[in-house]
Amino acid sequence: MRITGLTIVVLALIQGPGCTSKKDGEGKTDARITLRSGNVVEFKLANSHGIEVTTAKTSDWQPRICVDGRVVPNPHATLEMRAPFAGIVQIDTAPFRVGAQVQAHRTMALFEARVSPLEKLDLRAKSADAEARHKGAEDVVKIRRERLDRLERLDAGAISRGDLDAAQVQLAEARMLKEVTFAQWNLWKQALESVGKKSIIVPIQAPITGEIAEIGAQPGANVEAGQLLVRLIDFRRVLVRLDFPMENLDAQPPPDIEVEALSSAHERPVRWRASLRGPAPQIEIGLQKISYLYEIVPSDSATALSSPSWRPGLYVKTALPELGKSPQPAAAIPASAVLVHQGRQLVYVQLTPGHFERRVIELLGRADDTLFVTGVRGGEAVVSKHAQVLLSEEFRGDFDDD
Repeated sequence: MRITGLTIVVLALIQGPGCTSKKDGEGKTDARITLRSGNVVEFKLANSHGIEVTTAKTSDWQPRICVDGRVVPNPHATLEMRAPFAGIVQIDTAPFRVGAQVQAHRTMALFEARVSPLEKLDLRAKSADAEARHKGAEDVVKIRRERLDRLERLDAGAISRGDLDAAQVQLAEARMLKEVTFAQWNLWKQALESVGKKSIIVPIQAPITGEIAEIGAQPGANVEAGQLLVRLIDFRRVLVRLDFPMENLDAQPPPDIEVEALSSAHERPVRWRASLRGPAPQIEIGLQKISYLYEIVPSDSATALSSPSWRPGLYVKTALPELGKSPQPAAAIPASAVLVHQGRQLVYVQLTPGHFERRVIELLGRADDTLFVTGVRGGEAVVSKHAQVLLSEEFRGDFDDD
């Protein structure tokens, strides 16, 4: 058969450059994904796309429940200071106002004792009685002295020695009674004079470190014995009441938990460790939940960051393992490793460098940026960064065919 030059040109046009372009395209595809067998993908450019892996950790996951509560007044952190006796509150250099912070053993105010009219009358009566007894003792001494003098002037044979000795003893007893009554009279007289001229001032010191929450007597005011002077509250010791569902009535609450403020606007709110103090005294009628009291106690350093500045009434929350249920085995992986495709949750597990297996997982729970899943074993390398690149490359060929 004879082929002319025109025929060669026609054949070249029929073949066209498309064959060469298709081969080039296939070569580029092979450079990216050289193997796709089931769920296993070989991706040669994994390092250049910044794909990173993280080792899954073996863990146990227990179903968790969210428990709400609120801060309640802490009776162990509240102290009322009352007047030891009637008197007047005086201003001291220390702050004496609501909201002021005070340290333990710091003087907050001075208290001037005030003697009531009844007490003054009682002092006057006692002083007058002592004075009368003293004057009576002086008269007795005078009489006994005169009698002894008369006996001594008598002749020796007119009186016996025993009568003379008895008179001397009676005089001595009268003198002793005089001295005693004089001492008592002088004591009550000085007490009465001190009430009228001198003031008894007692410092009022804070027994605990806290904040003045209430003032019962302003400086300069007269107070009676037992009247409230100031109420101190240590707001660093936070008492939280948590309400558990009634179905967990027979289960024992955890001894320690971590709570956070319900209204916290931080991306990662600070959690504070609280210790169990016991069941609440009563059940909330509207909630019908069993409540327990937990206390947040500041550390020994007593710094500003050692405890939250929560006040009674603030709502709090915590996530706890569901009481009465056993934990189940799981794998802990980063949250960035999970993909969602066609309604399923997926991860890629690196079998060998450059070879990845797509797996369907079941999400059990989450703690911050860590997910607890099944479908992955502890120790396996899970793609934790740019896993979406593998998903796109795996199904890119299907999109191209469509």
